[in-house]
Amino acid sequence: MRVAPLIFSLLLSFDAYASTSHGTVTKIEQGPLYGPLVFITIQGSISDVPACWTNGTYNYVLDTSTPGGRNTLASVLFAKANGQAVTVSGFNTCSQYQGVEDLRFFRMDN
Repeated sequence: MRVAPLIFSLLLSFDAYASTSHGTVTKIEQGPLYGPLVFITIQGSISDVPACWTNGTYNYVLDTSTPGGRNTLASVLFAKANGQAVTVSGFNTCSQYQGVEDLRFFRMDN
């Protein structure tokens, strides 16, 4: 019975090192060179930056080829246009574009 809590804690530890940013959207980049990928920069505080994040310019990458990705992009654009405070988190992976963390969630604060 002690194995179950150990396995559960190990599963939770994988998300513990995904980054979390609090601030405002300062850059959004997309274009034909990137296909459905959109790159986002957040100005503010960031914690738990993953080892794979080596880009230095963009914090997160978002795939807009899905309805969920397009909905998230709409929120990102709204937050940028209005200077809205946001909280953003990644997956602790850089699988969509080398050196940029995959976006996990995007939340507008206040």
